[in-house]
Amino acid sequence: MSTTKTAQQAIDLILHQGLRETKARHSNSNVLKLEKSVSGQQNKQGAIAMYRSKAQMSKSWGTIYTSKEAVYDNYTNSTHWTPNVFNYLTYTDATKHYVKGAKEQNLSQINTLVVDVDYRDAEERQAKFAEVWDTAMLDVQFLPTLILATTKGYHIYYVFDEPVFVRRHANGKLPAVRAAKAIAKSLKQYYAQKLPAVDVTCNSFGVLEFRDQTILNILSLK
Repeated sequence: MSTTKTAQQAIDLILHQGLRETKARHSNSNVLKLEKSVSGQQNKQGAIAMYRSKAQMSKSWGTIYTSKEAVYDNYTNSTHWTPNVFNYLTYTDATKHYVKGAKEQNLSQINTLVVDVDYRDAEERQAKFAEVWDTAMLDVQFLPTLILATTKGYHIYYVFDEPVFVRRHANGKLPAVRAAKAIAKSLKQYYAQKLPAVDVTCNSFGVLEFRDQTILNILSLK
């Protein structure tokens, strides 16, 4: 299987039906369709953000995407993304550089929880691979959906079989977000007992590293 097809499968798996399949304009009719749209979800118009560098991400300088096709076309130029889908995202400037709205209060659906393992450098990451693999595959009761190599570590993705749709109650609370945060906290704390390099403060609903070499180094894909 080609690395491009594998990467697109991973993107499709993570995003579920949270974005449109194709771009609203200038769509490529030959875009790879990896999975048919779920009935009733074809017109879903959530949004994610992608960033071309860590420096730009820290300034919220990014690009908004509302279709999987656009994500497929641009992931190789990106270093970070939001794998969980927001109801909408907007730009705060006329030149459309600065992204606003990537907050948990604006989540449309939760697709995945992620454990972030962060080492000093790429050399230590490579040396610790077997330890990370054994912990994820043998010590934790739930097998991860996929493991991605990052610049200095690994992101261990637990993708829900079905997305968790976020609904705001009349009192303003988001019970789905609260429950997902509790699960993510327990998962990260368990990993941290085995792997001290786990970042227990990593926000599963925020921006995560997503470099071209990262998505091409998929280590486990159901």
